[in-house]
Amino acid sequence: MHISEGVLPGWMLLAGWGVTLGGLYLGLRNLSGEKIPRTALLSAVFFVASLIHVPVGITSVHLLLNGLAGALLGLATFPALFVALLFQAVLFQFGGITVLGVNTFNVAFPGVVAYYVVNPLLKRESSTYLILAGVLAALIGVFGGAAFLSLELLAVGNSFSKTAELAFLAHVPVFVVESFVNSFVFLYLKKFEMKKFLLLIVLSLSVSSVAFAHKISAFVDVDGNSVSLVSYFSDGTPAKNAEVVVYDSKGNVVLRGKTDKKGEFDFKIEKSGNYKVVVNAELGHRAVATFQIGKEEKGQESGTVSNVSEIRKAIREELQPIRRELLKLEEEESSISYKDVVGGLGWIVGMFGALMFGYCRGKGNGNAV
Repeated sequence: MHISEGVLPGWMLLAGWGVTLGGLYLGLRNLSGEKIPRTALLSAVFFVASLIHVPVGITSVHLLLNGLAGALLGLATFPALFVALLFQAVLFQFGGITVLGVNTFNVAFPGVVAYYVVNPLLKRESSTYLILAGVLAALIGVFGGAAFLSLELLAVGNSFSKTAELAFLAHVPVFVVESFVNSFVFLYLKKFEMKKFLLLIVLSLSVSSVAFAHKISAFVDVDGNSVSLVSYFSDGTPAKNAEVVVYDSKGNVVLRGKTDKKGEFDFKIEKSGNYKVVVNAELGHRAVATFQIGKEEKGQESGTVSNVSEIRKAIREELQPIRRELLKLEEEESSISYKDVVGGLGWIVGMFGALMFGYCRGKGNGNAV
């Protein structure tokens, strides 16, 4: 549910930062000393859980657990999820800094809503109410975030209309899984100390998760007026059925199309000039590549042109093994290792630890006075 850089217009980015900064202000004011360790743990839970991606059709989805975090934190959900998304953007290039405000709002605000809906049920002793609370937290968290995501993509234009429609359907299995997870957590929090139980969840997710990066890449090969595009995700899978839009140097749309099962799309451009091709893939992720169409030299014989095309074709075939090795190297570089995950968790714990230290020191000074 991370929207990438360059997808949303400036006014929407500013609006996202405005509401998120307001949420951060209220959340930090609500962050009392005893709630800081819980907030740090739930931030870590969200950080790790949203790294676990599950393929669904032509897209992929990941766990959110924003409803769980919201039900247990209330307004403190904003700083908890903001910190997690910040380190995901910095360490793994998920989403981005400019779009961080929108991404935080999309997951944190439904979590806060879940708190006010679910909190009365958590005060009941009956297991039925706790299970109902788990389902409601998942419903509000998952589909609330999906609704904001869909509306934002629809506001961008027709380019993401199908992606916006897919957002709801793709998150149905996420809702089912999170309903079980939330219910399990709420039931066992009655028996175990919250800090120890949430720490156990973090460790379990860290050990069992296999993360797939969101990054999508596109390569363009030009042969005269013929252009070949190949697009893939950083886990090596092709970007199937992704929308391809070609723009000229003035920003006008020249043509549209879709990649095939191999993530490839071939097309022709008759007019010479500079062009940009944009690949719109799953849930707002996109890749951009530029290319140039040049004029054929005057007086060049058709036989010569044919020979040149054949030579280029032969060179491309010879370079295919090298390209595959380069793609493999890039995949290995962009994949998420346990070292990256542990490093992110360390940053989260360190940030909230510093906040706890400042809170305790301020409280101590106040008592001294």
